[in-house]
Amino acid sequence: MTPITLEDALAKYKLYAGAKGYSPLTVNHVTRSVRSFGSYLAFDDPQKVTAEDLQRFLVYLRGKKVWSETPHPKEHPLSGTSVNTYFRAIRSFWNWMLGEEIITVNLLLAVPSPKLPKHWRRF
Repeated sequence: MTPITLEDALAKYKLYAGAKGYSPLTVNHVTRSVRSFGSYLAFDDPQKVTAEDLQRFLVYLRGKKVWSETPHPKEHPLSGTSVNTYFRAIRSFWNWMLGEEIITVNLLLAVPSPKLPKHWRRF
């Protein structure tokens, strides 16, 4: 199997998603999440990504400030829901790559979904 770069895989995903009729917002979210993951770990070959890499990224996200890449960051970290949303987009992309035979094994399946926050109802 010829190695493929992360950007080449994302280009193939965008073509696939567009042909399937995925929402542009969904495609944009998956693309941003995967790029953020790739930038954080400084990798370009998706085949070499491990479960520990994803776990490190999740720990990083739990401490990341909201809107930290903008001129107006917030003081509070990303919510558990936001972290879970990144996780689902990344794992979904890796599953898609496995189905397309871009990668031969999806090591990210070993990582359980992050815990979602409990929402309390006030009466």
